[in-house]
Amino acid sequence: MQAPSQSETAPSLSFPHGARRPETLVQALTAAHQLHPKQVLLLDFLNRHRDPLVPNRTVRMSYARLHEGTGITVDHIRRNALHRLFRNGLISVVSQSFAGTIYQLAFDRETIEDVVRQLQGSSAAAQYTRTPEALTLGDLTKDLQAIETQLSLLRQIHAQRQELKRQEFVSHLSSDQLQWLASQAKAAVDAQEGIRFVRDRFPHYEAQRIALIDEWILRRQYGEQVPAVT
Repeated sequence: MQAPSQSETAPSLSFPHGARRPETLVQALTAAHQLHPKQVLLLDFLNRHRDPLVPNRTVRMSYARLHEGTGITVDHIRRNALHRLFRNGLISVVSQSFAGTIYQLAFDRETIEDVVRQLQGSSAAAQYTRTPEALTLGDLTKDLQAIETQLSLLRQIHAQRQELKRQEFVSHLSSDQLQWLASQAKAAVDAQEGIRFVRDRFPHYEAQRIALIDEWILRRQYGEQVPAVT
């Protein structure tokens, strides 16, 4: 690929600070808003290593230097980060050699600095800057699995806390109050149709008793007390 000369590219790529066209920043943000934080980091590194003689290009960069400067693995740089920057039109290749690659940046230094600042300052970008449209089926599956795992853990924590509340609540009840709860649970289940055999009712008795305990935990907050068998 033959690189354009500096005279051909400078007018469209360099703008004095404060005098840049507003649409330039919008275009840059549009191109960069789906970047992963590692890709934003790589873009920032390239932007900070421009060739002083040809400002719209970087100095020659090897994968090792990109890794050392960003902490991103060489494999990720080769397979993901650079590919996304190419695809989004943020950089292109000027020349390649065994010593490394010279990249051409699509926007001037200050524009990219503004873009990086906004993306890194955004909490959404700090976690994952891709939009739903940019997610693959594999990404969505992993995200859903992670969410399901978190929800399962939260449900376990909630169940454990609720059980501790029940134990604390029951410990303050008298034997007559406990008997009242058991009798109310049994009566409620016995009144239901569809449970033909007595042996099938015992699990329902316990479930109903737990439901009553949860109800009375809430009712106690309003000053009510569990009745006792008389």
